[in-house]
Amino acid sequence: MNLKKVFRFKRLKSNRTTRIAVFGNCQASAIAGMLSTGLPSSDYQVEALSNNARTGGMKSADEIISVIEKCDILIFQPLGENHGRLSEQNIRRRAANVDLLISYPYMFNSGMYSLSHAPKAPDHDYGLIYGEEVIFDLLREQDIKSIIKDYEKGKIDFNLENRFQHCINGLRGRESLTDIKISYFILDNYKSEKLFLSHNHPATHLLQEVCRQIKEISGLPLSLDWIDLKKENIGRLPETNTPISPYDKKTHGYVFDAHKDWFEKGRKLIEMIGASHAKTVSSL
Repeated sequence: MNLKKVFRFKRLKSNRTTRIAVFGNCQASAIAGMLSTGLPSSDYQVEALSNNARTGGMKSADEIISVIEKCDILIFQPLGENHGRLSEQNIRRRAANVDLLISYPYMFNSGMYSLSHAPKAPDHDYGLIYGEEVIFDLLREQDIKSIIKDYEKGKIDFNLENRFQHCINGLRGRESLTDIKISYFILDNYKSEKLFLSHNHPATHLLQEVCRQIKEISGLPLSLDWIDLKKENIGRLPETNTPISPYDKKTHGYVFDAHKDWFEKGRKLIEMIGASHAKTVSSL
Protein backbone atom coordinates (compact mmCIF):
# COMPACT_ATOMS: atom_id res chain seq x y z
CA MET A 1 0.00 0.00 0.00
CA ASN A 2 1.27 3.47 -0.87
CA LEU A 3 1.58 5.17 2.52
CA LYS A 4 1.88 8.57 0.89
CA LYS A 5 -1.59 8.16 -0.57
CA VAL A 6 -2.97 6.82 2.71
CA PHE A 7 -1.78 9.88 4.64
CA ARG A 8 -3.01 12.28 1.97
CA PHE A 9 -6.45 10.66 2.03
CA LYS A 10 -6.53 10.80 5.81
CA ARG A 11 -5.73 14.52 5.83
CA LEU A 12 -8.47 15.28 3.29
CA LYS A 13 -10.98 13.19 5.18
CA SER A 14 -10.22 14.55 8.64
CA ASN A 15 -9.08 17.99 7.49
CA ARG A 16 -5.99 17.87 9.70
CA THR A 17 -2.24 17.53 9.42
CA THR A 18 -0.35 14.26 9.71
CA ARG A 19 1.19 14.02 13.16
CA ILE A 20 4.71 12.58 13.44
CA ALA A 21 6.28 11.77 16.81
CA VAL A 22 10.01 11.13 17.18
CA PHE A 23 10.93 9.43 20.46
CA GLY A 24 14.45 8.96 21.82
CA ASN A 25 17.34 10.81 23.40
CA CYS A 26 18.97 13.96 21.99
CA GLN A 27 19.19 12.22 18.63
CA ALA A 28 15.39 12.33 18.41
CA SER A 29 15.37 16.12 18.62
CA ALA A 30 17.91 16.32 15.79
CA ILE A 31 15.87 13.98 13.57
CA ALA A 32 12.62 15.77 14.40
CA GLY A 33 14.16 19.13 13.51
CA MET A 34 15.28 17.85 10.13
CA LEU A 35 11.88 16.34 9.40
CA SER A 36 10.18 19.60 10.36
CA THR A 37 12.39 21.49 7.94
CA GLY A 38 12.08 18.98 5.11
CA LEU A 39 8.31 18.37 5.20
CA PRO A 40 5.53 20.80 4.17
CA SER A 41 4.49 22.53 7.39
CA SER A 42 0.92 22.83 6.14
CA ASP A 43 0.54 19.06 6.03
CA TYR A 44 2.86 17.69 8.72
CA GLN A 45 3.38 18.34 12.42
CA VAL A 46 6.53 16.88 13.98
CA GLU A 47 7.18 16.57 17.72
CA ALA A 48 10.29 15.31 19.51
CA LEU A 49 9.78 13.27 22.68
CA SER A 50 12.40 12.46 25.31
CA ASN A 51 12.33 10.87 28.74
CA ASN A 52 16.01 11.64 29.33
CA ALA A 53 16.72 14.46 31.78
CA ARG A 54 20.21 14.89 30.33
CA THR A 55 18.72 15.49 26.87
CA GLY A 56 16.61 18.45 27.90
CA GLY A 57 12.91 18.95 27.31
CA MET A 58 12.15 15.80 29.27
CA LYS A 59 8.55 14.66 29.29
CA SER A 60 6.82 12.25 31.65
CA ALA A 61 5.85 8.76 30.54
CA ASP A 62 2.19 9.86 30.59
CA GLU A 63 2.91 12.80 28.25
CA ILE A 64 4.97 10.66 25.87
CA ILE A 65 2.42 7.87 25.65
CA SER A 66 -0.41 10.37 25.16
CA VAL A 67 1.34 11.86 22.12
CA ILE A 68 2.27 8.44 20.75
CA GLU A 69 -1.30 7.17 20.95
CA LYS A 70 -2.55 10.13 18.91
CA CYS A 71 0.17 10.33 16.25
CA ASP A 72 -0.01 8.97 12.71
CA ILE A 73 3.67 8.08 12.35
CA LEU A 74 6.01 7.08 15.18
CA ILE A 75 9.79 7.11 14.73
CA PHE A 76 11.46 5.77 17.86
CA GLN A 77 14.54 4.39 19.58
CA PRO A 78 13.69 1.03 21.17
CA LEU A 79 14.20 0.86 24.94
CA GLY A 80 14.59 -2.28 27.06
CA GLU A 81 12.16 -3.74 29.55
CA ASN A 82 13.89 -1.87 32.40
CA HIS A 83 12.27 1.31 31.04
CA GLY A 84 8.84 0.01 32.02
CA ARG A 85 6.02 1.87 30.29
CA LEU A 86 8.44 3.31 27.75
CA SER A 87 9.94 -0.05 26.77
CA GLU A 88 9.69 -1.06 23.13
CA GLN A 89 7.14 -3.76 23.92
CA ASN A 90 4.79 -1.34 25.67
CA ILE A 91 5.33 1.45 23.13
CA ARG A 92 4.34 -0.90 20.30
CA ARG A 93 1.29 -1.98 22.26
CA ARG A 94 0.19 1.60 22.93
CA ALA A 95 0.87 2.53 19.30
CA ALA A 96 -1.47 -0.16 17.97
CA ASN A 97 -3.51 2.40 16.01
CA VAL A 98 -0.52 4.28 14.61
CA ASP A 99 -0.31 3.96 10.82
CA LEU A 100 3.46 3.55 10.61
CA LEU A 101 6.21 2.74 13.11
CA ILE A 102 9.87 3.17 12.21
CA SER A 103 12.59 2.20 14.69
CA TYR A 104 16.15 3.51 14.64
CA PRO A 105 19.18 2.49 16.72
CA TYR A 106 21.02 4.48 19.34
CA MET A 107 23.93 6.04 17.45
CA PHE A 108 27.08 5.72 19.53
CA ASN A 109 30.79 5.26 18.92
CA SER A 110 33.39 6.14 21.54
CA GLY A 111 36.22 5.01 19.29
CA MET A 112 36.03 7.84 16.77
CA TYR A 113 38.19 10.17 18.86
CA SER A 114 40.66 9.66 21.72
CA LEU A 115 38.71 11.68 24.28
CA SER A 116 35.04 12.63 24.40
CA HIS A 117 33.35 14.36 27.30
CA ALA A 118 29.90 13.38 28.59
CA PRO A 119 29.57 16.13 31.24
CA LYS A 120 26.19 15.03 32.61
CA ALA A 121 27.06 11.37 33.14
CA PRO A 122 26.93 10.34 36.82
CA ASP A 123 30.28 8.53 36.95
CA HIS A 124 32.59 11.29 38.31
CA ASP A 125 32.31 14.88 39.44
CA TYR A 126 33.17 15.87 35.84
CA GLY A 127 30.78 13.30 34.35
CA LEU A 128 32.51 10.77 32.10
CA ILE A 129 35.28 11.10 29.54
CA TYR A 130 35.50 8.31 27.01
CA GLY A 131 39.17 7.33 26.85
CA GLU A 132 39.68 8.20 30.52
CA GLU A 133 40.61 4.60 31.31
CA VAL A 134 43.80 5.08 29.28
CA ILE A 135 44.76 8.14 31.32
CA PHE A 136 43.90 6.49 34.64
CA ASP A 137 46.15 3.58 33.69
CA LEU A 138 49.03 5.92 32.84
CA LEU A 139 48.62 7.76 36.15
CA ARG A 140 49.82 4.64 37.94
CA GLU A 141 53.36 5.39 36.78
CA GLN A 142 53.36 8.93 35.34
CA ASP A 143 52.47 12.36 36.63
CA ILE A 144 49.86 14.45 34.85
CA LYS A 145 52.41 16.83 33.29
CA SER A 146 54.32 14.04 31.53
CA ILE A 147 51.06 12.52 30.31
CA ILE A 148 50.01 15.86 28.80
CA LYS A 149 53.42 16.11 27.08
CA ASP A 150 52.96 12.63 25.62
CA TYR A 151 49.46 13.57 24.50
CA GLU A 152 50.82 16.62 22.69
CA LYS A 153 53.42 14.46 20.94
CA GLY A 154 50.84 11.80 19.97
CA LYS A 155 52.62 9.11 21.97
CA ILE A 156 49.61 7.80 23.92
CA ASP A 157 47.92 4.68 22.59
CA PHE A 158 44.20 5.30 23.10
CA ASN A 159 43.23 1.88 21.71
CA LEU A 160 41.07 3.65 19.14
CA GLU A 161 40.73 0.90 16.58
CA ASN A 162 39.52 -1.67 19.13
CA ARG A 163 37.17 0.86 20.73
CA PHE A 164 35.77 1.71 17.30
CA GLN A 165 35.18 -1.91 16.32
CA HIS A 166 33.63 -2.75 19.70
CA CYS A 167 31.09 0.05 19.17
CA ILE A 168 30.37 -1.09 15.60
CA ASN A 169 29.67 -4.59 16.91
CA GLY A 170 27.29 -3.15 19.50
CA LEU A 171 25.54 -1.07 16.85
CA ARG A 172 25.09 -4.09 14.61
CA GLY A 173 23.41 -5.88 17.48
CA ARG A 174 21.04 -2.96 18.11
CA GLU A 175 20.20 -2.37 14.48
CA SER A 176 19.45 -6.05 13.87
CA LEU A 177 16.16 -5.22 15.64
CA THR A 178 15.47 -1.83 14.01
CA ASP A 179 14.22 -0.62 10.63
CA ILE A 180 16.95 1.99 10.20
CA LYS A 181 20.45 0.51 9.76
CA ILE A 182 23.57 2.66 9.73
CA SER A 183 26.62 0.48 10.51
CA TYR A 184 27.39 -0.11 6.83
CA PHE A 185 27.13 3.64 6.16
CA ILE A 186 29.55 4.39 9.00
CA LEU A 187 32.08 1.82 7.82
CA ASP A 188 31.90 3.11 4.25
CA ASN A 189 32.21 6.80 5.13
CA TYR A 190 33.83 7.44 8.52
CA LYS A 191 37.30 8.05 7.10
CA SER A 192 36.18 10.56 4.49
CA GLU A 193 33.37 12.37 6.34
CA LYS A 194 32.96 13.52 9.92
CA LEU A 195 30.02 11.36 11.06
CA PHE A 196 30.07 12.12 14.79
CA LEU A 197 30.53 15.37 16.70
CA SER A 198 31.09 13.36 19.88
CA HIS A 199 30.55 9.79 21.05
CA ASN A 200 26.75 10.06 20.62
CA HIS A 201 26.05 13.26 18.72
CA PRO A 202 25.72 12.40 15.04
CA ALA A 203 26.98 14.96 12.54
CA THR A 204 25.14 16.13 9.43
CA HIS A 205 26.20 13.34 7.06
CA LEU A 206 24.94 10.61 9.38
CA LEU A 207 21.68 12.39 10.17
CA GLN A 208 21.06 12.88 6.47
CA GLU A 209 21.41 9.12 5.95
CA VAL A 210 18.90 8.40 8.72
CA CYS A 211 16.43 10.82 7.13
CA ARG A 212 17.02 9.28 3.70
CA GLN A 213 16.06 5.87 5.08
CA ILE A 214 13.00 7.32 6.82
CA LYS A 215 11.92 8.81 3.48
CA GLU A 216 12.53 5.52 1.68
CA ILE A 217 10.57 3.47 4.23
CA SER A 218 7.67 5.88 4.67
CA GLY A 219 7.17 7.42 1.24
CA LEU A 220 6.95 10.84 2.92
CA PRO A 221 7.54 13.88 0.66
CA LEU A 222 10.66 14.67 2.65
CA SER A 223 13.06 17.10 0.99
CA LEU A 224 16.74 16.61 1.72
CA ASP A 225 17.98 19.15 -0.83
CA TRP A 226 18.13 21.92 1.78
CA ILE A 227 20.78 20.12 3.85
CA ASP A 228 24.15 21.87 3.73
CA LEU A 229 26.76 19.14 4.19
CA LYS A 230 29.41 21.78 4.86
CA LYS A 231 27.66 22.49 8.17
CA GLU A 232 28.66 19.78 10.62
CA ASN A 233 25.90 20.24 13.20
CA ILE A 234 22.68 20.52 11.18
CA GLY A 235 20.87 18.76 14.04
CA ARG A 236 21.79 21.60 16.43
CA LEU A 237 23.01 19.19 19.08
CA PRO A 238 24.77 20.58 22.17
CA GLU A 239 28.53 20.75 21.77
CA THR A 240 30.71 18.89 24.25
CA ASN A 241 34.48 18.82 24.49
CA THR A 242 35.53 16.20 21.93
CA PRO A 243 38.88 17.18 20.40
CA ILE A 244 39.93 15.60 17.12
CA SER A 245 43.69 15.22 17.42
CA PRO A 246 46.41 14.51 14.85
CA TYR A 247 46.70 11.08 16.52
CA ASP A 248 43.03 10.40 15.77
CA LYS A 249 43.46 11.55 12.18
CA LYS A 250 46.52 9.35 11.66
CA THR A 251 45.12 6.27 13.43
CA HIS A 252 41.83 6.21 11.53
CA GLY A 253 43.15 7.75 8.32
CA TYR A 254 40.70 10.64 8.40
CA VAL A 255 40.58 12.87 5.35
CA PHE A 256 39.16 15.74 7.41
CA ASP A 257 41.41 17.86 9.61
CA ALA A 258 42.14 17.74 13.31
CA HIS A 259 40.77 20.57 15.40
CA LYS A 260 43.05 23.60 15.49
CA ASP A 261 42.63 23.78 19.27
CA TRP A 262 42.79 20.02 19.83
CA PHE A 263 45.64 20.25 22.34
CA GLU A 264 43.97 22.88 24.54
CA LYS A 265 40.74 20.88 24.55
CA GLY A 266 42.49 17.59 25.26
CA ARG A 267 44.67 19.07 27.99
CA LYS A 268 41.59 20.30 29.85
CA LEU A 269 40.08 16.82 29.77
CA ILE A 270 43.28 15.16 30.93
CA GLU A 271 43.58 17.68 33.75
CA MET A 272 40.01 16.84 34.85
CA ILE A 273 40.91 13.16 34.96
CA GLY A 274 44.13 13.93 36.83
CA ALA A 275 42.32 16.05 39.45
CA SER A 276 39.77 13.29 40.02
CA HIS A 277 42.55 10.72 40.38
CA ALA A 278 44.45 12.92 42.85
CA LYS A 279 41.30 13.37 44.93
CA THR A 280 40.72 9.62 45.02
CA VAL A 281 44.32 8.91 46.04
CA SER A 282 44.28 11.54 48.80
CA SER A 283 41.12 10.03 50.28
CA LEU A 284 42.67 6.57 50.67
